[in-house]
Order: sequence, then structure tokens, then C-alpha cells
Amino acid sequence: MRKHPFIPIIFPNSQKLLVGTLPPEKVDFYFSNSSNTRLWDILLSISENKCIVSKNSNGLTKACKKDILKKLNLGLTDIIYEYERVKDTTKDNDIIPKSYNDLLELAYKYDIDTILFVYQSALKWFYH
Repeated sequence: MRKHPFIPIIFPNSQKLLVGTLPPEKVDFYFSNSSNTRLWDILLSISENKCIVSKNSNGLTKACKKDILKKLNLGLTDIIYEYERVKDTTKDNDIIPKSYNDLLELAYKYDIDTILFVYQSALKWFYH
């Protein structure tokens, strides 16, 4: 059984919590696995108050990504805490959850008012 490689990122000013599923193996931060990941492009554009969404923001440093989250009053975590994988792929269908992060406890502890699920499977596992 494997454990999620990252701790939740929540700041004192965080009001919303973005929730994903689980990163691929051997990545160094949330939502940074490929140039197809547009989350950082969107968040960067919002934080800079731009109408056009740039590309390739997944290459931003961890510190820059954390600054964006802090500026937007966002926290970030994944629903999965412990897991196994059927195959070493990035597909959620290949994940076998063994335990989950307690999102309600995090929301209560950090006074989070909204939990936002980035993927349908994250919401499904939350309801599980």
C-alpha cells in the first residue's frame, strides 16, 4: 500500500479547497504532470486578472504555484490518502483507494467554506 506523497496545502486565508484525486508517480507537486494540465494556466490567469488563459503554466515553480493559491484564498489537496494501483498509469480507473483524506475535518479545522472537486471521481470517492 502506498501513501499520498504530498500534505494538503492550506493557508490561514484559504476559503475554498480544491480537491483532486491522486498525482501520477514521480511528480513533485499537485497538478503538474503534463502540458495538458490546464489548472495552473487558469489559476494564473485569474490571479493576474487576465481575460485570456495562457499556456504551459504547469512549469511554474512550487513556490509560484503556492503564491497563486494564497492570493486566490485557495487550499489544495487530493481525496486519496492511501492507495494501490492496478497499473502504473495516470488514470483514476487504475486507483484502488484504501483510505481517504478527511475533507470535512480539514474544512472545519481551517474554516474552509467551500470544497471544489476538480474531477468527478474525487467527488465520487468523497461520497463513498
